[in-house]
Amino acid sequence: MGRLPESIDQMCMAVQLDPLNLIALENLGWRYVLARRYRDATTTFEMMTDLDPGWLSDGPPWVAFLEGPTLEAIDALEGLVEENPEADSIWSSLGFIAAAPASP
Repeated sequence: MGRLPESIDQMCMAVQLDPLNLIALENLGWRYVLARRYRDATTTFEMMTDLDPGWLSDGPPWVAFLEGPTLEAIDALEGLVEENPEADSIWSSLGFIAAAPASP
């Protein structure tokens, strides 16, 4: 606990060492989400999809949900479910966000 800035620094170094590593980018994006650095998270998730448009991540819809509005996040997740019906993590995220109180 309390070492999130250090964790972000470490993941930034990992991405600098291997900028094509989608897993490192995904992990960095989620650390930004945890730190409420949503613009940085969005930029990092966009870097992933620029490298591999087929990379499946529920990070961007979560950023949309955390920034509001809920309906945008649900729409984004529904699109991911249609493209990847076997992706359990996407279904889980969709269920959680759909059950959350709606934001405008």
